[in-house]
Amino acid sequence: MLIHIGLTQESSIEDYWGSLDTTGSEHIVKKYISRVRFEQLDRYFRCTEPWSDDDPTPRSTFDRVDKLAEHIRLTCRKLYNPGTHLAVDETIERFMGRAPEIVNIPSKPTPEGFKIWVLANEGYILDWLWHARGDKAGPVDLDETFTKEEGFSKTQAVVLDLLTQRDAESNEPLYPPGKHIVWLDNLFTSVKLLTRLRGLSIRGTGTVRTTKTEREIKGGGEGDILAHAAGRKKVKVAAEQISHRLADLKLTHAAQIEWGTLYAVTSKDGQVMEFAWKDANMVLFMSTIDDGK
Repeated sequence: MLIHIGLTQESSIEDYWGSLDTTGSEHIVKKYISRVRFEQLDRYFRCTEPWSDDDPTPRSTFDRVDKLAEHIRLTCRKLYNPGTHLAVDETIERFMGRAPEIVNIPSKPTPEGFKIWVLANEGYILDWLWHARGDKAGPVDLDETFTKEEGFSKTQAVVLDLLTQRDAESNEPLYPPGKHIVWLDNLFTSVKLLTRLRGLSIRGTGTVRTTKTEREIKGGGEGDILAHAAGRKKVKVAAEQISHRLADLKLTHAAQIEWGTLYAVTSKDGQVMEFAWKDANMVLFMSTIDDGK
């Protein structure tokens, strides 16, 4: 990345306080301010207007870039016609500065920065939702219809929010019925979500999570029986996620199953195909891409 200060450009801020610039002369900036002092001031530079006396409430980091972000979002939509296969996932945009919205997840390839919920096609980002921390933790500006009226978790509602956006001018769906397939990982996938997407004529598939922490296991139920059978105290199978028969294969019989073996059932409502497939480990997933006939 090239950085401009004045009429010259260097690959890093530190180079402007080096001995010579690209023409063999000293950078003029070092005559007026030290690098440390410049970096101290640079931390407080803003690309947005300051708070007004009429609205002194501090704005979030995302509010500061809202106009720019919306311009990029609309431009992305205009310049790209998405194909069949879409994906929704979380990502972290690296940021090492100071901001209350920063997350730190050591297990991620980019552990520290801003968490963003992203809709993409073939590596091209179509839309996104910021992620907030603190009292209002979760996706920013999420359509609460999906959580308060339909009972979806915030994570699952992200998928529905991103896929049901409409064109600002025509009010037509950006992702019309019968055209797209969305791919998910086990953070999002459930029978309820895939059934809802099927009602929108958007097909979907994704891996399924069957384990929860001991804190989430309190209250008993069928999941605890399977947990004791597997000898794992922190395991609970969520009934709405996948068939207990398939989950039991993963929890208690995976070692005896041959590689490449595939098991399949339909969900209780008959809308979703559920699978258990033996790879190196037992993989659980579900899909509405095929009706199984």
